[in-house]
Amino acid sequence: MAKQEVAVIYDRKKVAAKRGKGKVEVRVYISRTERKYISLGDNNYHKNFRIH
Repeated sequence: MAKQEVAVIYDRKKVAAKRGKGKVEVRVYISRTERKYISLGDNNYHKNFRIH
């Protein structure tokens, strides 16, 4: 069985500086050459994200 990896990504397409918001997405590696991106919606990084 291949190793599967999941990562949460903010602003993958680098549009937050222009729009003020960026997409939050989950990237799932299915195989070495295949990835799936699942969008969780738009978010304003400075207002809604808090790192503890």
